[in-house]
Amino acid sequence: MDARSRILFLINPLHTRTYFGAAEHMALAEARILGQPAGIDPGEIECCEIVGIEYISVPAGNNSEGVTQIFGRASFGQAAYISAENGALIPLEMPDKFLFGGCMSAMMKYKGKTNELFTRLLINIALTAGNRWGKPGITILDPLCGKGTTLFEGMSYGFNVTGVEASGAYCLEIKNFLTRYLKLGKYKHRTANRKVSDENGKKFADVFSLFTADDKTDYTADKIQAVNIANCDTADVSKVFGQKFADIIVTDLPYGVQHAGKSAEGDRGLCRPDQLLKRALPIWGRALKGDGVMVLSYNANSLKSTAIADLVNEAGLRIDRLCIDGMLRHWVSESIVRDVVIIRK
Repeated sequence: MDARSRILFLINPLHTRTYFGAAEHMALAEARILGQPAGIDPGEIECCEIVGIEYISVPAGNNSEGVTQIFGRASFGQAAYISAENGALIPLEMPDKFLFGGCMSAMMKYKGKTNELFTRLLINIALTAGNRWGKPGITILDPLCGKGTTLFEGMSYGFNVTGVEASGAYCLEIKNFLTRYLKLGKYKHRTANRKVSDENGKKFADVFSLFTADDKTDYTADKIQAVNIANCDTADVSKVFGQKFADIIVTDLPYGVQHAGKSAEGDRGLCRPDQLLKRALPIWGRALKGDGVMVLSYNANSLKSTAIADLVNEAGLRIDRLCIDGMLRHWVSESIVRDVVIIRK
């Protein structure tokens, strides 16, 4: 193969719907992040247009299969082609992508939902920053899991997933949706429930657990994925699941606009993201394995990057520069400009 050949990844039309005018910017930023550990020069990754259709163009080098493996799960990718000398685009086989039909997270529709393609982007960044691509037995934690988008996406990657959510109604929705989805898809599974109490015997968490596999043979051989959902305060995550159990943490912080949170006193109300981080970051850090990373998205209109840096430092953690300031910043609404930060121990 000519080392000058390029692989073109067709940008999913849903990507445009998700990011409006920032679709090209977001696809290019994700591609440049994914390519860094493989030594691909970010400047060599470009966006191009052919007869009105947009692609992300990546140098193939001498290993087109390796390149498709790296970018095959990119949130923007729909198909891959190698560019021939005569200008023709030759289709390439994409890696097996997602389990459980790959559409679980897209099926739930509700106001305030974090888009599944954006969630996939966050997971990809975390896997890249944490050097977790292809590693077995990965556990992902969403300490503010809402109605479960991160959990469903994590399941489709083959991960063990753990979620913490203060709303009992949301936890029940996750439980009902997930069990119904698996039954309709004829995926073998089993469930369990437990309560967690403090030293005085007072209950502070309900935990729903589910064990399943995409393949019946794997399930029979006990090669299963674990799903754990705790209905409790996010500050109690280590009390419920212990410490150093999560390979990656991925969550979408409250925007300070619509989302409600639970205060330390147990009151429900508008959750200020800075107050939440001040209280929760040290605890989330303890839930991470030593080489784990967390990727957080936030509303830059209500939480400044300098404030995050101060809170991260205060929690004894540090910001990873794989994703530089503003690289993934994009407009969501008049009151929300979303950005991303990578944090590690």
